[in-house]
Amino acid sequence: MTLENKLKAEMDEHRLRLDKDLETQHNNFAAEMEKLIKKHQAAMEKEAKVMANEEKKFQQHIQAQQKKELNSFLESWKREYKLRKEQLKEELNEHQSTPKKEKQEWLSKQKENVQHFQAEEEANLPRQRQYLQLECHRFKRRMLLGRPRTLSGRS
Repeated sequence: MTLENKLKAEMDEHRLRLDKDLETQHNNFAAEMEKLIKKHQAAMEKEAKVMANEEKKFQQHIQAQQKKELNSFLESWKREYKLRKEQLKEELNEHQSTPKKEKQEWLSKQKENVQHFQAEEEANLPRQRQYLQLECHRFKRRMLLGRPRTLSGRS
């Protein structure tokens, strides 16, 4: 009986020690997991900032390119407009015998042509915004596909 009680006490003591070790291990693993989660979140936030900066740079590049194209277009438009204006003046001066009413009609028609051309060119502006959005979407997709998968298997 004494031996049995002694062994039972040793077993209870051993069980308590094992339970205490298990609890310690559990706490250690929970703390380590918390550190890993924080580290992972910090890495994800850093990567998100990097991606946001890269996307911003990409957008600025496209916008600068579009602005350059717009300025180039406006410059050529001004040159063409001046040239066309001079040509129209010369044509009007060549036809001095043409009645004033016909000259006015002809000028009105020329102005309509210019306005129509300008309206067509202005219609391209929404396409530039669509192009910017499409290219940004493609850029984000390339960035997401290029980054490593996270611990959960999602990207």
